Amino acid sequence: MKILIVDVGYGGLLISSLIYEKIKQEFFNDKYSIMFCALKDESFSSKDDIQSSYNEKLEELIQKFDPSILVLACNSLSVNYNVIKKNIHVVNISKINANYMLKTPTNEYTAVVYFGSNTTTGSKYYENILMTSGFNIDNIYGIACEGLANAIELGNRQSIRYAVYSYVKLLSQSLTKQYHRTYIYLCCTHYGYVMNIFSDAFKYFKIPNYKVIQSDQNSANEITKTFNKSYCNNKYKPEFNISNLERLSTQRKKTLHSYIKPFSKDIATILKTSLPSNI
Repeated sequence: MKILIVDVGYGGLLISSLIYEKIKQEFFNDKYSIMFCALKDESFSSKDDIQSSYNEKLEELIQKFDPSILVLACNSLSVNYNVIKKNIHVVNISKINANYMLKTPTNEYTAVVYFGSNTTTGSKYYENILMTSGFNIDNIYGIACEGLANAIELGNRQSIRYAVYSYVKLLSQSLTKQYHRTYIYLCCTHYGYVMNIFSDAFKYFKIPNYKVIQSDQNSANEITKTFNKSYCNNKYKPEFNISNLERLSTQRKKTLHSYIKPFSKDIATILKTSLPSNI
């Protein structure tokens, strides 16, 4: 089975690693091949309309790899993209997040908060879904975290901490009442790399009665629900590849290696072996 996992950047590498490890541990009945692709490292004929360019590139990747499953591991991408090709199972991370949000109690003392890119928050994707299901718009807070994903990839902890604290401070100033429960969603796959910094910021700014929903793990679980479990003698190790890894800077490779290592030593090794020998 071929799985194509696509993100604009490298946040989706975390979901890819979680899926890889889950397949390695639980699903032995088939040979799985996982390809992770960051669209920003692909070549584009035009950058006038970046969203159209991403859509066109996705169609090219589908034709090239012919996957059984396409995972849109990017909120900014998945809130705007519709797959045209039939006979392909599409997993949209935004829909997974929305389904979890819809489980939130709908009352005036419960808040739904999500942090995301300007594209994700600007689309009002989550607000529209929640309001259709009876949520009060006054209890939904979308916090746009401009530049945070790129800062995370660069790995400067001081810059990341400053940005996260700034955006959590904005949330604390935006909350209009003392909620009994605040459900928080990190709606960018990059943010899972710095969950500890977000947690510290939530405590520092005394976000009331909050609960963080781990979207990366939720997505990995939802994706692998479609697989067939089979504990058998022929145990296949899944194949994993990162498209255009050679285009990634040494600094970003080092940073991603440190992020991925706690989740998957195998994927971390792929990143490490791609580094210059003197690093």
